[in-house]
Amino acid sequence: GRFFINGVDTSTKGLDIVANYLVVDPSAGRFDFTLAGNFTQTRVTKVPQTAQLAALSPAPVLFDRVNVLAFEKGQPRNKINASVDWKLQEFGATLRATRYGEVIDPGTTAALDQVLSPKTLVDMEFRYNLNKQWKVAVGADNVFDVYADPRPPALNTNGAASFSNYSPFGRSGRFVYGRVTYTF
Repeated sequence: GRFFINGVDTSTKGLDIVANYLVVDPSAGRFDFTLAGNFTQTRVTKVPQTAQLAALSPAPVLFDRVNVLAFEKGQPRNKINASVDWKLQEFGATLRATRYGEVIDPGTTAALDQVLSPKTLVDMEFRYNLNKQWKVAVGADNVFDVYADPRPPALNTNGAASFSNYSPFGRSGRFVYGRVTYTF
């Protein structure tokens, strides 16, 4: 598709693929397997310009290298998700792995770019239905406590930015939770 954002034209091409497979075994339960992939490519095809600014010497740049790269490479070009959801009587569980592709945190020059390598996160949840009204669950997102690549010292001169804001999965690490649900 083509988009017009604040005077910027972009072109995005992509493909979403989802496959689902269901297995039901009376003694082992119901297994719902899902594999999904998203593959996209965004290109900036036109940047904003004004006659007034173009007449200045040197002409200031409204939409510079950082802005272009943020659109084109500031998000993963691919994301793959594999999950299995299991249910047997009052019990249930979900196991999910999500792989995020490479991202670039753009700098004002190529030497100041940071390439964030692909990472895979695993989430797990276990559920139990106490009765028709009460349900409990425990789980963890990012079970293996995966973080984005740390900022190199040359890009973290004040020590305040340990991780890039461009990480597609945040920078908080593992999140463990418990949940109680009451339905009336």
